[in-house]
Amino acid sequence: MLRPATPDDLDFVCALQARPEYHALIAEDGRDRLLGYLSGTSEQLLIWTQDDKSEGFVLLSGNLYGSGKVELRRLALDSPGRGQGQALLADLISYVFDDLGAYRLWFDVADDNDRARRAYERAGFIHEGTLRKHWHRRTGDKVDLALYGMLAEDRKR
Repeated sequence: MLRPATPDDLDFVCALQARPEYHALIAEDGRDRLLGYLSGTSEQLLIWTQDDKSEGFVLLSGNLYGSGKVELRRLALDSPGRGQGQALLADLISYVFDDLGAYRLWFDVADDNDRARRAYERAGFIHEGTLRKHWHRRTGDKVDLALYGMLAEDRKR
């Protein structure tokens, strides 16, 4: 289940995005910026829970102005590699299309993040293109970003 983050969730989010294994995969925001997402009008920070335990977070952007397009800015799991990714993606897809009423969900992912790309493709996302040397990782290197998207009518039900 996805739920809006609260100030009490920020320690969890900060700790998760600060993990060394995520340095090459996701950007990291400071606590003040994360706090801004809680009351902002252009982003939504959501916590993914299973059995009332925080298992991951999602940062969305867009659609808050009624555009119908939602960008997945960031996603992280507390215990990656345990098969939870598909459940999180299913909840995310449902939230974006059913709860927000969006017609498009899109995001970019590091082109060399094969595990994530396979998970996104299994969930029904379509590779729409590549931005060459587009992202400067926290680790200092420049990498290609693969663009993925899903339209409401494309989703697996």
